[in-house]
Amino acid sequence: MLIGCGCQCAEDSVSSAGGSVVPASQSSIFFPSQSGFPNSTEYSGDYGQECLACIGGVRATEYKVNLGNMQQQQPTVFGDWGCVEMLQQPYRVGSENWNGSLPITGSNQANCTYGSSPASGGNPPAIGDPVDCTKVYQGFFHPNTPGTFFPCGPWPITDLVFKTTFEPITLQPLHQVLLRLTFYGYGTCSPTFIPPFVHFLTVDYASPLQYGRYPCLNEIPLYWLTAFGNYERQNPDGPGWESYGIGPGNNRSYQFHRGTFPEQITIRPWST
Repeated sequence: MLIGCGCQCAEDSVSSAGGSVVPASQSSIFFPSQSGFPNSTEYSGDYGQECLACIGGVRATEYKVNLGNMQQQQPTVFGDWGCVEMLQQPYRVGSENWNGSLPITGSNQANCTYGSSPASGGNPPAIGDPVDCTKVYQGFFHPNTPGTFFPCGPWPITDLVFKTTFEPITLQPLHQVLLRLTFYGYGTCSPTFIPPFVHFLTVDYASPLQYGRYPCLNEIPLYWLTAFGNYERQNPDGPGWESYGIGPGNNRSYQFHRGTFPEQITIRPWST
C-alpha cells in the first residue's frame, strides 16, 4: 500500500451514521409518498419487488443520487486531477445494475440492491490495437494535463442497498440504507496497453440503523460513514494510521475524516 502525506489535514472527523439504533417511535412512520408528509415525492413510477426495509414493502425501481454541487479542489502532492463534473449532476441507479462492491448477505427481500449503469461510448480499437482509449467507464477520472486519457466517467461507480438485518436474540429487524461510491484515477492511455490506476477511492454513506422501516418512495438523506483508498496517512486525531484516497477534482476522503466529500447526500425515486 502506498504511503502519502495528504494535504490540508483540517478535515471533519468520522460521522455517527450507522452507530446507535434509532427506536421505531422516532423513525419515519408516515406512508411512503403520501402528499403533505415531509420529503414526499408523490411518486407515480414503477415499483420494485417487495423490500423488508421499506414501509409497506414498497420501493421504486430506480433512484436518483444527488451528491450536491461538489467543487474542484486545489492540486495535491499527487498532481492536479479533473473530471469533477461527475460529482455535480444527479444520476440514476437501477435495480438491474448491482455492481457488487458492498458486501451483503441474506435474502433478496432483506437486501434490495441498486447500482449505476455501465457507461457506453467509444469506438472499437483498430486491428492490432488491444485498447480503446476512447471508451467511457463509470468512475474513471484523469489528470488536468494534456495527454491521451480515457474520458471522464459520467458518474461514480455506485452501489445502493436497502438492508435488513435481525438482532441475534430477539430476531427483531433492523433497517438501514447504505451507498458506496467508487473511483479510479488513470494516467496516460495507450492503444497498446491499459495504464495502471494511480488513485483508488471508495466513499461510504449510510442512514441511521433503525427499527422502523424507511419511506422508500420519499427522499432519504444519507450521511458520510467512512472511506478507503490506496494511500495511508497518520491519523491526526489519534494513534495509528488511516486509509485515504484521491477522487475526481482532487476531492479526497479518509477512513476517519470526511475530507472534501459532503457530510450529507440524498436519494429519491428517479422520476421525481
